Amino acid sequence: MDYPRFVGLYVLYKFDESLLPVVNFTETRTYGDKIVAGETILNGRYKLVEQIGSGGMSVVYKAIDLSLGHTVAVKILRPSLTQAPSFVEKFHIQASENVFLDHPNIVTTLNIGSDDKIHYVVMEFVEGTDLKKLIKSKGAMSIKRTLDIGIQMCEGVGHAHKKGMTHGNIKPQNILVTADDNVKVTDFGIVQTVIDTLPDITKRIWGSPQYNSPEKLEGVPLTFAMDVYSIGIILFEMLTSRLPYISANDRDLMLAHMHEPIPSVIKFRPDVPEVLDAVITRALSKSPQERYHNAQQLAEVLHQIPMDDAYDQLPVLNLPKRESTIPSRSRRWGNIRSQHPDANVMSPPRYTSTLSPNFDGKETE
Repeated sequence: MDYPRFVGLYVLYKFDESLLPVVNFTETRTYGDKIVAGETILNGRYKLVEQIGSGGMSVVYKAIDLSLGHTVAVKILRPSLTQAPSFVEKFHIQASENVFLDHPNIVTTLNIGSDDKIHYVVMEFVEGTDLKKLIKSKGAMSIKRTLDIGIQMCEGVGHAHKKGMTHGNIKPQNILVTADDNVKVTDFGIVQTVIDTLPDITKRIWGSPQYNSPEKLEGVPLTFAMDVYSIGIILFEMLTSRLPYISANDRDLMLAHMHEPIPSVIKFRPDVPEVLDAVITRALSKSPQERYHNAQQLAEVLHQIPMDDAYDQLPVLNLPKRESTIPSRSRRWGNIRSQHPDANVMSPPRYTSTLSPNFDGKETE
C-alpha cells in the first residue's frame, strides 16, 4: 500500500457519527427520558434495574424478567441508530441469528423486541467483569490462567466460526469473565450489521485499532483470520499486561500493525515457554494466510501446550518504561520504503518444544 492511499484510509478510519442518520435533538432527548433505571418496563416484561455498560451503538442494563423472575441483561440501541430502518432491520435479523449460537462460552441471546422506538436484545446476565478490567486491576496473568481463559475464548469464537459467523470486533471489553474464570464472549455480529447497512465508506473503518488486523485497515470483508489476530493480541496482553504496540496516536498504531515486526512475548515475559510465544507470533502474522485458519484451530493448538507446575505462578515481568514502542514517523517510513511490502517482517523464532510451530491442531508424524 502506498503512502498517499493509506493517509486517505486513515482519515476515514475513525468512526464518523456524521455518517449516521440525522436525528432531531429534541426527539433523542425525549427518547432518552423514557428510559429510567428502576422504573422503565419494556413491553410490560423487562424492568430495567441499572445501567451496567455502554458503547458507541448501545447501552446495556441489568434487568428483571417479570414473567420468569430471572435477572437478564438488556441491550438497547442508541436513538441515532434507530432512525435508519435498514439498520434496525439488520439488527433484529442479526440478533435472531445469535439465538442459535448455543455454546457455554458465548453470551446467550434470549429475546429480541421493540417498545415504541426502543429496540433491544435480551441476553443472559453474566455476573463478573470484562477481561480488560480484569487485566487493569490484576495485571499480567499466570501462564496457566492465560491458557485457560484463552482456550475458552477461542472455543466460543470458534463455535461461531463453525456457524459461518465472524465476530469482527474481538477485544477484552467483549470478553466477560466470572469469579470462577468462566468465559463468555459477547457482541457477535455488531460490526457486520454496521458494514451491511451504513454508507459504503464505513466498510473499512469499524473496530478498535489496538486489536485490528493489518488487512482490516484495507477495507477487505471480515474473515475468521481477523478474529484470530485479535485473539493473539489479547493473549499477548494477558501475559504481559500491555499491548504489543504502544503509540500516542491511532495513526502510528495502525502503521505498526501493518508494518512493524511482531514483538516477542518473551522479551517482556521471560518465563513464557517458546512454544506459546511461537503460537502467539503465528496468530499475529501480518499475512492472514499464515495465521491459524479459525479460532477453533487455535484452541486446539493451545490445548496441546504441555502444562508445567511453574505455569501457575504469578509472572515476573521485564517491562521497559511505558512509552511508544513505535519508531518515529520519518524513521519508520524510511525503513518501509526500503523494503518490499511483502518482505518477511521477522526472523522465524526458535523452538525447543516437541510441538511444531506449524501445528494445525492435528498430530503430525
